[in-house]
Amino acid sequence: MKTYTGTRSVHQRIITVNGEPLRAIYTQGDRRSVPFEWGNESAGAKHLAQAILRDSGADGSMHLHAHHFVIEILSKLPTPWMFTSVDIEKWRRLKNMVEPSLRRASSSLRRSEAAPRLALLRPSDFPNFPVDPSKRERCKRAS
Repeated sequence: MKTYTGTRSVHQRIITVNGEPLRAIYTQGDRRSVPFEWGNESAGAKHLAQAILRDSGADGSMHLHAHHFVIEILSKLPTPWMFTSVDIEKWRRLKNMVEPSLRRASSSLRRSEAAPRLALLRPSDFPNFPVDPSKRERCKRAS
């Protein structure tokens, strides 16, 4: 299990994995990097999402899930924050369960098609990401 932490100092953001700095991701042919960021939906937050997802072992789905990881997790993080690779895996598992269900629900079922069997979820199946309380309130007010 890996532990991811993020803190801010006056001039920098410090993101670590098990106490070591998280490695930045450079796109092919591009040696500049957008600095890591959280608490918003910026290019820096997307860069952080890609780096965390790649480090946690999601190479194949890193680009597919990075946008959702920014919106659902990183944009709501307080400072400082901490979560584990177990939380990331739980989030990814839920994402992979919910998205196909939404696609099926949005299209009408054919008469010959049986309704999909629902998986029962326990509270321990959900990730435990920290959330900035002011951002939680904003989400409640928007809905």
